[in-house]
Amino acid sequence: MSKPNLIIQQATIECNVREITETLQAAFNQQNQTLPFLQRVIKMLPELEGQITSDQSEQERRKVVEGILTKRYIEEERIIQKKVEEKRKLVEEKIMPAVEEMQKLFHLTYDTTQVINGYLGYFNPFPRDVMRKEYCIHYLTSDEIFVRASLHEINHMILFDKWKEMFGYQKVTEPSFPDPLWYLEELSIEPTLNIPQTRQIAPYEHKAYDSFYETIIDGKSLPVQIGEIYRDSTTIEEYLERAYTYIEQHI
Repeated sequence: MSKPNLIIQQATIECNVREITETLQAAFNQQNQTLPFLQRVIKMLPELEGQITSDQSEQERRKVVEGILTKRYIEEERIIQKKVEEKRKLVEEKIMPAVEEMQKLFHLTYDTTQVINGYLGYFNPFPRDVMRKEYCIHYLTSDEIFVRASLHEINHMILFDKWKEMFGYQKVTEPSFPDPLWYLEELSIEPTLNIPQTRQIAPYEHKAYDSFYETIIDGKSLPVQIGEIYRDSTTIEEYLERAYTYIEQHI
């Protein structure tokens, strides 16, 4: 079984600016309310308080973010690089052994080595792209959060690849809110990452977004319903198909 190759590196300013600007866009659109996007960005970059408004254009916000991040990167680059080296040690110790267990769970093999890029910089929340196989994490996260978040994002990628293997995928962009496949990725975190095989390697609990628990169906929260489908399925393939259908019918 060919395992992915996870490369941890410092994010470029351009990448970081793009991701923060897109997060702010999501915050002001107010369509996806699964996370408090604006509050998280402001908490991470207090300098944005009062400089970012809903009536600005995306380009105007990007310019403000770029000015602040450029200054931050100049001041913090040595620390970020040090954190990159520290986090790289966790890749072989914790992350890749757990990823191998995930591949076994999903019955997923790769003919060629897949490269996953993990970027450290100023990110909150942590963005990902399952098609480009990349994710971003704040450079000051603890080792536990780094491992847990890395497994969370890589789990999405493995699930997406398994789905693509089963049913194909014709869109040119990755699944995003409110696509049922996006919900499937997020709701599968609890049942597929809290298995004994991964918990023995990285003993951290994985939990779906708190906002998902606010959706009650037949007296049970959405994550509980999905967890029951997982436990009642005899194969991962059956689970993915049944859970997707359930999400389509109820979300």
